[in-house]
Amino acid sequence: MNTAKGVKDTKMEMRRKAGEIAKLMKKQLTKETLGKDIPAITESITPDMARVLHHGTPENSDNKTFQRAQQCLTSLQDLVRSYEILNQGSINTQEPTRTHWDQDEANLRALNESAMGVAFRILNGIVMPHANNGLVEDRAKTDGSSDIDTMATELLAEAKPQRGDVTWGMTARDIFRVLSGTVGLLPEAQQKSHG
Repeated sequence: MNTAKGVKDTKMEMRRKAGEIAKLMKKQLTKETLGKDIPAITESITPDMARVLHHGTPENSDNKTFQRAQQCLTSLQDLVRSYEILNQGSINTQEPTRTHWDQDEANLRALNESAMGVAFRILNGIVMPHANNGLVEDRAKTDGSSDIDTMATELLAEAKPQRGDVTWGMTARDIFRVLSGTVGLLPEAQQKSHG
């Protein structure tokens, strides 16, 4: 029974030491990302824990998973260092002037108005598909409008029905044609003349 208790105690001790190592590693990684100089992890641990690390997988191991993990960790550390260098550098950006903001506001308002016009023409094309002997064409294509009108047309291009697409306006027109043809078959109502 004494050996069973010894194995159990050994397992608990190993877990405790592994927890301490994990905490130290986490602490070291946190300090490295903050850019502070600290001694290597092997210098920070007790001799008992150093023996545990010493029995780990050596760097020249044939374990491919270990080698890939080491490569991954190394590349991640390099990436963190490069981001830290970039983060410390000056960006030298300038805030836009009031004139730029005013121009952007005017352009967005014009784009909104143009998009509303394009949307209205698209809806008219859906409701009355052949009102102008064909699909309603975009104003930007016909009268050489501004870049803003062209952009509004491009933004809403997918909403526009293409030739051959069936819209509910076409369907309503076809139903009306069928129903108007049946009106001729109905008996005429006799009008009573009062006189």
